[in-house]
Amino acid sequence: MFKKITLLSIATSLALANSFSVNEEKYELDNISVTSSSLGTNNIDYVDISEKASGNIRNALRQIPGIYMGGTSNLNQKIHIRGLNEKAINITIDGARQMGNIFHHSANLIIDADMIKAVDVGTGVLSVVNNSGSLGGSVAFSTIDAIDLLQDGNLVGGKVKTSYATNNKEWQNSLALAGAHHGFSILAYAKHNSYEFGKSANNQRIGGTDGKDTNVLIKLAYEKDEHKVKLSYENTDYKGRYPLKGEFGITDNTAILSQSTPRKTLIFNYAYNPSDIIDFNLKFYNTKHTLSHQFTKEDILLANLSKPNTIKDSNVNTFGFYINNKTILGNDEINNTLRYGVEYYKTTGYNSNIKEFKIDSTKQNVSFTPMPNSPKDKTSNFSAYLEDRIKINNFYITPGLRVDKYTLDNSGAKKQSFNNISPALALEYDFTNGLNVFAGYQKAFRGPAPVEVFKVSQIVTSVISDDLKPETGSLYEGGLSYNYENDDLNIQAIAKYFYADYKNLIKELASTDKTTTYVRKNTGGAKISGMELFAKLAYKDFSASFSYTKQDTKYKDGFKTSSKNGSTSLAKGDVLAYTDMGDKYTLNLEYNFANLDTILGYNLLAFSSKTLEDKSKRAGFGVSDVYLAYYPSYVKNLELNLSVNNIFNKLYVSHTTRGANMGANTDYEAGRNIRFGFAYSF
Repeated sequence: MFKKITLLSIATSLALANSFSVNEEKYELDNISVTSSSLGTNNIDYVDISEKASGNIRNALRQIPGIYMGGTSNLNQKIHIRGLNEKAINITIDGARQMGNIFHHSANLIIDADMIKAVDVGTGVLSVVNNSGSLGGSVAFSTIDAIDLLQDGNLVGGKVKTSYATNNKEWQNSLALAGAHHGFSILAYAKHNSYEFGKSANNQRIGGTDGKDTNVLIKLAYEKDEHKVKLSYENTDYKGRYPLKGEFGITDNTAILSQSTPRKTLIFNYAYNPSDIIDFNLKFYNTKHTLSHQFTKEDILLANLSKPNTIKDSNVNTFGFYINNKTILGNDEINNTLRYGVEYYKTTGYNSNIKEFKIDSTKQNVSFTPMPNSPKDKTSNFSAYLEDRIKINNFYITPGLRVDKYTLDNSGAKKQSFNNISPALALEYDFTNGLNVFAGYQKAFRGPAPVEVFKVSQIVTSVISDDLKPETGSLYEGGLSYNYENDDLNIQAIAKYFYADYKNLIKELASTDKTTTYVRKNTGGAKISGMELFAKLAYKDFSASFSYTKQDTKYKDGFKTSSKNGSTSLAKGDVLAYTDMGDKYTLNLEYNFANLDTILGYNLLAFSSKTLEDKSKRAGFGVSDVYLAYYPSYVKNLELNLSVNNIFNKLYVSHTTRGANMGANTDYEAGRNIRFGFAYSF
């Protein structure tokens, strides 16, 4: 029997689940339905990514209310939530934090969409559980496990997948193998991805070329009785030739340079769950993310490169651990779900393998002079939390409290400490007719992050701001949801209003003279408000869903800064999006032709125009995609995918880009792109 696949599940309850706990549910790659139990959390799953043949995480996340994501290459994919950029969002991969800011013209998220089985997106911060450092939300990626590839009790299994995209001539090929025996299991996954420049609807080059992206994921696990142990290692590397500043458009004068962005992550996890009293989870991880600008002699001569005049590896290393437990007390009518634990993480930003280069007078040769490694800018945070979800019949109240101790060492010049207490409260009531109402509040806290790593080696003097304050925010949201379900019909709807008042937002500032100094300063704050709507109807083999997101940002206080050309601008916190964004609309229509083993779908992503504070205007746009997935019943475990993105070849610019005006230096999104592929599980 052909299975109906749920593309988007939306939360209708306020149970604040721990995103980092071990999930005991067995996933099936041909029918994954991962529900969320957090207020303001949506889920997309592996099948969603596979069916739409998106090839990257951008196309999938764009459909989620409250989420904005742009960028024309993997080197420039940036997530935004409710007016804040990725610096203010907790991003994890299998629980390992992805921290730091390497280069503001490039992205910091390095991830392979093909290895993802679930993405848990939390808009807003309404839980104290493992949410230290987040001002606006969280994105938790979960990768495949060995059990996901083992079918019908088989001890060995695997999956091979390949796809091709016409816009940038991209080939993706991956192989996953798994085995299990007497409680032991192993997963080995490898992928290679090649591509050239893509093109926008006006035939402007976008992205990068000579791509040789690779990914390797290895997981070892052992399970016996109530004990689970897992060790994983991942090495993902985007490697190719890109513009130095990936967020700008490519012109005839743009230097195209050899770059790579390897990320290496090692995770150890132990879980013990003998009863409702003890659901224990221990996780250690270390992740290192690098932006390697080891430009070749040919790169430098071809571009006549004079700035920057160094090549280097810019690195962010994060080590951390969690110790968590969950305790359930009571009965079906009245109970308490307690979550408590501690978290520690330390992030270090530094440059290595630095060489100064000089082009000789003949313009034919380049000399390289080794330079000392840069200072290391370090931050660390230790937090402890307690949260109690209290159920009294149909009423739920969830108070929580987190204590943070944050330390900043200012590149070794001086240590500063920041202590904070963050309370939270969430309320929910379930009516018997499927209606649910909810409201919540939390005090958010974020300590000063490590200095942008790319600039650390340029610092001659690090100016200490003795009066520097941590970034804080008061977050509120409330709304209602509705869920109705019978044999043939399912209706889901959710409406939310949110408001956030941020204070002491931090800006990193550099001097404009040759004696470069660098300083962190509080710039003021911002008030961000808006609403998110989502509705879905599924009747038999047909489903339709619609979402709407609106947000407005009002900047508070701040001060003027001067650029090298003498112009001035208002300094805003580095965690804020470049500008406000227009109202966002999404539409998904899908029909399951069960007798043909085929799913056919349509997606619309649209933004209204937006007039900004400086009277410039972001243009509105609407982009349509279609996709088809074929699962032939006569060949078990085979799937064929075809998608056409931007079917009408629309010329448009993401509202997350730096500039609102459209011109030669604009990072246009991709024009029409036809992607087809197949996957076979065995």
